[in-house]
Amino acid sequence: MGGALNLTATANSRADADTSNINIGLISVAVVRPAVSLQGATRAAVDAGAQIQATGLSLVATASNTATASLDALNIGLGSITTGRPAATSAQVASSSIEDNVILGTALAPLGFVTLRASDTHRVTSTAGLLSGGLVSALAAEADATVTVDVDVHLGNVTRSPPEP
Repeated sequence: MGGALNLTATANSRADADTSNINIGLISVAVVRPAVSLQGATRAAVDAGAQIQATGLSLVATASNTATASLDALNIGLGSITTGRPAATSAQVASSSIEDNVILGTALAPLGFVTLRASDTHRVTSTAGLLSGGLVSALAAEADATVTVDVDVHLGNVTRSPPEP
């Protein structure tokens, strides 16, 4: 009862998909699709019905996400065809919440400050490096990078405990 309650949730996610392809020969075909996806949630929360007895309350959720997909392709020769589609996706959620029916403080120790914070950082990269040589050699690539950001801060129906009469 002598101090503040600090709840912190932190996630650092990283995923990499790196692919190299060498296609040599007479009538050679390759399809290459390196893909990476980050999904999940980082949550700092006080669930419904809790009673917090502290001088202050801080809830912080921080997510940092890095997704990288890359393709390097080399085509050599007669009838050599390569197609590629590197794809990187990040769809993480960061949330900080105090749910309904939570009682903050007591009659003898009223709660001071309440802080809710959530942050979500994404770095998503998708690249394709292509080199082709020879008679009838073809390369095609399409790089996809997708980010879905979902940051939520929620303060439910909360009661501050009244002082004693």
